[in-house]
Amino acid sequence: MCNPHQIKWFQPFITAKQLATEITNFNVTKNNVQGEENITDEHVQNNKDVRALLGKSGIKPEELKVEEDIKSWHEESKHWIKK
Repeated sequence: MCNPHQIKWFQPFITAKQLATEITNFNVTKNNVQGEENITDEHVQNNKDVRALLGKSGIKPEELKVEEDIKSWHEESKHWIKK
């Protein structure tokens, strides 16, 4: 189990893109992923996973105004921090 403070998920505001990048950074280090193609594949998969999670929650980023997007993430971050 990783130390949750090692992952920057607890920022008050974070974009889906930042989340996918942080997951990639974490997994590349944890799993010693090497090579541009392998790291790219990891990042693409993480972007797909984050997008699927948003969709599962009924969130479609392209349909949100910037302010709504930030508010939505802020509310989600409160939930994550409580866990």
